[in-house]
Amino acid sequence: MPIFLTLSRFIFGYVRFIIGAANSGRLLGLLTANRVPYWGARRLEDGRLLLFVPYRRRKYADYLAGRAEAEILERRETGLPTVFKRYHLRVGLALGMLLAGGMLFGATRFVWEIDIVQDSGLPHWEIMNALRGAGLRIGSRVGGIDAQRVEKACVTSDGNIAWAAVNLDGTCAHIEVLARTAPPDVIGRYDPVNIVAARTGNIVTIDVQQGLRVVKRGDGVTKGQLLVSGVIDSRVVGYRPVHASANVMAQTSREFDFYIPVTQTQTVSTGKTAVQYKFGLQTAQVALYLRPYGGFAAYSRTQSEQQVVLFGAIRLPLYIVKYTYSESEQQQSEIDAGAAYQLAAASLARAVNGPGGLSQQGALVQSAEYSQTLEDGQYVVRFYLTCLENIASEVRVTMSDIGDSSQYFPGVKPPR
Repeated sequence: MPIFLTLSRFIFGYVRFIIGAANSGRLLGLLTANRVPYWGARRLEDGRLLLFVPYRRRKYADYLAGRAEAEILERRETGLPTVFKRYHLRVGLALGMLLAGGMLFGATRFVWEIDIVQDSGLPHWEIMNALRGAGLRIGSRVGGIDAQRVEKACVTSDGNIAWAAVNLDGTCAHIEVLARTAPPDVIGRYDPVNIVAARTGNIVTIDVQQGLRVVKRGDGVTKGQLLVSGVIDSRVVGYRPVHASANVMAQTSREFDFYIPVTQTQTVSTGKTAVQYKFGLQTAQVALYLRPYGGFAAYSRTQSEQQVVLFGAIRLPLYIVKYTYSESEQQQSEIDAGAAYQLAAASLARAVNGPGGLSQQGALVQSAEYSQTLEDGQYVVRFYLTCLENIASEVRVTMSDIGDSSQYFPGVKPPR
């Protein structure tokens, strides 16, 4: 058979019929009489008739088979029309996906989310107004955003913003803002100050570099008491303020109370987990499950997000949220006095050596004592610490300090 004829039949399609032996000859007569083209007609071993009919005349061939009372044992369609018929819905789906992909690709060229990572307490609307004034808003074209220019514009346009950073990640703009704060009251090197006690204690050593010492070694002082005066008598111009300076080491006391319940409750994981997902677009989320998870009586939930990336390079404003539920159960146990002391001692160690603890404050623990009682179902553990630390604290000299200098120079009247 010529190849072009085979190709033509495939392009336009055809139908393969197998007809039962009864009345098959009558069917051939009706096909010929009604000018329905067919080819390849031949008898099979069991007397059945095989023939091929063009795809466009298949329905008329079915009608003639009915008139001839011939039984159609097999009917198989072949060719491009059959392929198109079989996959026409999938072609539409593919075209729809291509169209959606094109729209999503276009959407990735714009900012659809502004995430304020750090605002230092500034109102959200104030930050958004500063960003809009700098040309950054929802719907702004990503390629037209100059991050450095936006940062400078935010700082110069809003007096409450001291620093700003703009980081673009796909369709999301991450914003970091530092609020402008008033400078702290820093005591200068030459500002007149007094030295007072920062804590109550007994003075062990006192080393005065400048100023008038008011107390001596062995004295007991209370918090806020004057130790070294910043007002001195110049003997020429009268009393004048100076920047007092001294190291005053004192023995101080600290007390720490810890309350340890006799019955301890611990949350223990059973190892069983379950997972649910959500589909997200910007701030909207669609649950990919029928009802919230409720299979575990007690559980902890962790959440993770994964952004949808097209072709490994294009970040879409879509993401998948994964929720992992881990089953847990409560277990209770009772502890004795020794275990309670160990827990309290561990808490004390953190208070002494941890961040912001006594060690970082410059206090040296010299000795420690404790008492332990059982009250209302809990152990009360009290630690009494004796520390050695510098209790010198600077405070500014005021005009009242100069005007009433009798506390610094007993029996001497201030200058008139």
